Amino acid sequence: MSTRSPNKLGAAVLAVLVSITAAGCLSSTSDHHPSFDAAGLPAADGSSGPSVSADETTPAVPTAAGRIEHGVPVGWSLDQTGAEAAAGAYVRSTSLIARSGPLTRRDAVLTMATSSYGPEMVAAVNQELDGLTVGTEGRAVAPGELVWSEYPLSLTSTMTSATSAQVRVWSVLIVGINGGSVARQVWRTSTLSLEIERGDWKVADWVDATGPSPVALNDTDIASVADLNEVTSWATVGDGS
Repeated sequence: MSTRSPNKLGAAVLAVLVSITAAGCLSSTSDHHPSFDAAGLPAADGSSGPSVSADETTPAVPTAAGRIEHGVPVGWSLDQTGAEAAAGAYVRSTSLIARSGPLTRRDAVLTMATSSYGPEMVAAVNQELDGLTVGTEGRAVAPGELVWSEYPLSLTSTMTSATSAQVRVWSVLIVGINGGSVARQVWRTSTLSLEIERGDWKVADWVDATGPSPVALNDTDIASVADLNEVTSWATVGDGS
């Protein structure tokens, strides 16, 4: 396991919202946790910080979990197929984590992570989300205000041992603020190191990087946050809902 930065604990696992730069994209990071940063997220009044590039798509990696614990799918087959399905589901679970309060968030993170990585991941996520602000004035954002949906699109994996795997997941994040005028799209690739623990695939490390990001059509109409909030609440294709 690589060394982690104590000052950026949240920058990789939840790297969806985190570090949106003035250049218009989510900055890549070498830190090992998901990250949430709303530097480019528009406030409800339409004002915003740095702009973010927009693109589009929706499908999800199919899941075949045995059950749900604390909102997180668990009970994966202990083979490469199960590792891939678990990684896709965990990337999708950033939506639950971002929009939950501290206790629900902690339970979800500890459910998907290994015993050694879980507390560190909880601290990282809390650091990012508890300090989430939007707009030029840095207004604080409550989890319930977020429109946040992440959709895994494709993945590739390698079994690094009989009980460990590395899965790379390409996804798109739709994020905004309820009542806001526009939402953003962020494309990223998450690299999850998984280990079999407690009879299931658990996250032992998570690193996010920006892109690859397609270019949006110039004549595409920009949807409102309300429009996107409606369609992202629909059942995900392939999840059995």
